[in-house]
Amino acid sequence: MASFDFSGKTALVTGASGGIGAQIARRLAEAGAIVAAHCGRNRCAADQLVAEIKDNGGSAFVVQADLRDVAGLPSFYETVTQGFELETQRRELDFLVNNAGAGDSLPLMQVTPEGFDEECEILFRGTFFMCQLACKHLCDGGRIVNISSNAATSALPYQAVYAAAKAAVNHLTLSFAQHLGHRGITVNAVSPGATDTPLIANLRARKGFDESVQRLTALGRLGQPDDIASAVMLLLTPEARWITGQIVEASGGMRL
Repeated sequence: MASFDFSGKTALVTGASGGIGAQIARRLAEAGAIVAAHCGRNRCAADQLVAEIKDNGGSAFVVQADLRDVAGLPSFYETVTQGFELETQRRELDFLVNNAGAGDSLPLMQVTPEGFDEECEILFRGTFFMCQLACKHLCDGGRIVNISSNAATSALPYQAVYAAAKAAVNHLTLSFAQHLGHRGITVNAVSPGATDTPLIANLRARKGFDESVQRLTALGRLGQPDDIASAVMLLLTPEARWITGQIVEASGGMRL
């Protein structure tokens, strides 16, 4: 595992109660960052993650919010920055990782308006307004990393809404990179391929899914959350200061 030093840095990771988000939070805390671990519904899992981080000598705290409630996001950010102040005596945000997600695997003709709205509100709308508010709280030279998906560039009749929302995330990544560039803030997206998380558990239950992914992937296996966390960590380093507005695929060479 690569060695990173983010001592004294502050980081907000959304959707940190499990999967990719939890592993990003672990890696950041391991590298010395003070981590605000956001959760939506699963407070128990987020509390367990923070307890684990603290047991391992890291610094983290839980912040719970429904990212679909845009009107509540300013108070959410206030809670986050107050938490940072308790740990570091400063309220600035250094890193924002937008990972919170939701998704159903349904045929196109079975998508409901309610399901459509929920996916888009969390994946796209929530990410947009988290970035917008981050503009007020990020210090100069800070970092935003949005978690996208290689589904954004594929025809996926069973994940059409998810894929379209992630394509929208890719575009807003470009827009915010342009908007924040004069402050030395970089904005990038990491685009995973099939990754072993609860989000694709229903897909993995289908016979032959894992074998199909292995055949389609140059490195011959399903991705793991730490594979994605490693890509995020690289983009947060000072060495990545000249990389912005990029969609970085971390898929093990899926569909080459």
